[in-house]
Amino acid sequence: MMLRFGLVASSAALGLVLAAACSNNVEDDDPGTSSSCEPVACKLACEHGFQTGADGCEVCVCKPPPGGCEPVLCDLYCENGFATGPDGCEVCGCAPFGCEGPSPVGCIETGCPPQTLCDTARGCAPSSCSCESDSGAWVCTDDCGGGVCVAAGGECFDPDPSGCKSKGCSPGQICDDQLGCFPSGCECDSISGEWGCTADCGGGVCVPDPTGCSEPDPTGCMETGCPLDQVCMLTSGLCVPSWCMCDAQTGTWSCTDDCGGGKCVDP
Repeated sequence: MMLRFGLVASSAALGLVLAAACSNNVEDDDPGTSSSCEPVACKLACEHGFQTGADGCEVCVCKPPPGGCEPVLCDLYCENGFATGPDGCEVCGCAPFGCEGPSPVGCIETGCPPQTLCDTARGCAPSSCSCESDSGAWVCTDDCGGGVCVAAGGECFDPDPSGCKSKGCSPGQICDDQLGCFPSGCECDSISGEWGCTADCGGGVCVPDPTGCSEPDPTGCMETGCPLDQVCMLTSGLCVPSWCMCDAQTGTWSCTDDCGGGKCVDP
């Protein structure tokens, strides 16, 4: 009989030990207990304590008064409403105005979206802006150095500066590579959006095509010469210009205002 009583007592004691162990495990696994929360490092003085987050731990936000926020008994007119305190309740002070729309500041300050670049040589955007809380207006610096976002790999905005040797000329014109100084070839840098050109002056410029006029060239023989059986002479009473150029747009000749061209005559 004594042996049986000892076994029963031992079983009851073992059950108490297991129950206590299970109880301890449940408390340790509960994230909402105070033992698993860190102390709130907050300088707010909250009369009604801190609010708690989703994990049951306190956060640095004051609890509202019991029963909700009290109405503000304040003889102050605020166009934008009252400001709120740390507990989320209104206080006797005006809420600041917020500026409408995004800041007009340039991309030097804000950056650009992917696949775009900030270009300070195009457009006019201020380099710095701030929101004026009293008026709700943006106040910006008086400059154009803020930059604008342009597409990376896009076309160059400026016209191709190369000469007509690579681009050709309009109808009624020919390319003269002896006039002016224009590069013979240029390529658009898709990264910077700038033109890169050859370091030469052989590109040429477009000039009227002398064959574009239907009438014969009225230039005198001093410039064009005469057949072998004739000579070029300045004839009294006859005015022949010394040089003429065909205007391809109008189809007419434009000549110098002189009479020194000469005329072919028999010797």
